[in-house]
Amino acid sequence: VNYLEQEKGFTADQIYQEIFPTWTYSYFISLIFLAILSEFFFNYKLTVVSGSAFFALATFLLVIPMTYTDNEEYMTVIQVDEISEGIGSASVVIYNAFSFYILPESYYTHIASITKFIQLFSSVSSSFLGQIIVNYADNGLTITFYISLMSMIACVIASIAFPNKSDASIVSEKEINNFIIQNNQQSTQQQCSFINNWILKNKYKLIKIKEEFIEIYNSKNGCLIKYCIWKSLCLAIHQLVLT
Repeated sequence: VNYLEQEKGFTADQIYQEIFPTWTYSYFISLIFLAILSEFFFNYKLTVVSGSAFFALATFLLVIPMTYTDNEEYMTVIQVDEISEGIGSASVVIYNAFSFYILPESYYTHIASITKFIQLFSSVSSSFLGQIIVNYADNGLTITFYISLMSMIACVIASIAFPNKSDASIVSEKEINNFIIQNNQQSTQQQCSFINNWILKNKYKLIKIKEEFIEIYNSKNGCLIKYCIWKSLCLAIHQLVLT
């Protein structure tokens, strides 16, 4: 907020009424579309890499030598920045699903706990570092965002090194092929059109998602699903209250 006010020339009303709400709603929309795109169109790695790139883009838009005082069109640029932040934030959720796919079950909890620890540690340490830079360096606020930009670029490079698990899915290819053959009433899959195969493949995925959700929801572990739903609702309300 201080950076947008002091360095970019926005008022508090503009920040809270026109800028921050853009992130809130773009995050919600992006989360829905990225989840669909990851499962049915792209692979998870592409979504994670794209999310990292949008984070880098958002940081870049904050440090470009332009202010609202000099050019009112900069409001549009900052709103694009918030949309990029929303897409990047949504990709973090996709990353959690991606790590669940590529990691053996015995390792997932361990890696997830390490990831959460790193997030908390980096949040606290960056706060201290930022405070020191702001207090003792000229143009301290601007310097902190340049450091963030370099960190985001490093994240993009690191995400490119992730394994390309394009075949990660909730069902096996054998199950999908059998479903396609049965629905097309053909002896081989090659006799079916590509588009028809794609439709049937994703239809089968949706069926399996529905079946597994109902099975887990009605099992003794169903409380976990209910907890996740309530947590999502609480977070959504929290973001709307902040907006």
